[in-house]
Amino acid sequence: MLSNYLSNYEAQLLVISNAQLCPFTSVGHVKTLKKRLLELCWLNAKRNNLSQVFVKPNLEQLIAFQESGQTHNSISQACIEIMANLPQTVNIKFINCVLNEPELHAVAKLIIRKVLLQQHSLNLVPLIDISTLFLAYSTEDKISDQALSAIEEILFVTSKSNTKELINIFDNLTKNGLVNSPLMSLFYYR
Repeated sequence: MLSNYLSNYEAQLLVISNAQLCPFTSVGHVKTLKKRLLELCWLNAKRNNLSQVFVKPNLEQLIAFQESGQTHNSISQACIEIMANLPQTVNIKFINCVLNEPELHAVAKLIIRKVLLQQHSLNLVPLIDISTLFLAYSTEDKISDQALSAIEEILFVTSKSNTKELINIFDNLTKNGLVNSPLMSLFYYR
């Protein structure tokens, strides 16, 4: 099914990916896009006598798609669509395999980011450790001790923390290149 998604429906995968990132897109619209894509994929597979079974994506196949010019975004979105139809235990194993494959580093980062956005995968979030989350959202390949301590500080911040401590935490995150969004930049000032 992965091959079917990427070979025939790359444009639809990118539409879904962009719709999920847009804050003005409704959840219902994204579900409709996903359902329509799934139906098209099933019909195409049936028409062409292809396998209609969802299996864990093969790393060699992902590397081949990447080398053939498929975008990281479309590959990761195809993986997410496949993962939506697999048990969570298989999904965890798949994510770990992708994380351990150096050639798929960019795809792994996008998959983890998308997993955090997907409603069907919210129960995976507690199972993903902090270093994996850092990898997904950082521009760095390795985690510095200073960055890990800053992230751990955030995890323990309570509502009783004073403003000065919070500003220092965000300042440390910014200096380590961990904050790279317009929303988070609102918290950074001198």
